[in-house]
Amino acid sequence: MAVADREAEWVADAATRQRVWGLYRDAPAPLGYDFWSVFPDGPAGESPSLLRLTPYRLRLADVETLSGRKVPSVWR
Repeated sequence: MAVADREAEWVADAATRQRVWGLYRDAPAPLGYDFWSVFPDGPAGESPSLLRLTPYRLRLADVETLSGRKVPSVWR
């Protein structure tokens, strides 16, 4: 199991929204997705929003950690 604690912020600038839109559109299946069917106004429209997640701590746990026999690994 992995848990990432992170900060979130809305991204409003058009260049970043266009770049991320293109990354998803051009990625091979099953990662890629064409958002045009959901957001016909494109990345500059009012409907699509982009949320940037910036992790500041990552915790990893395996079966031994979850059972209390081991301390989880933590990266900051």
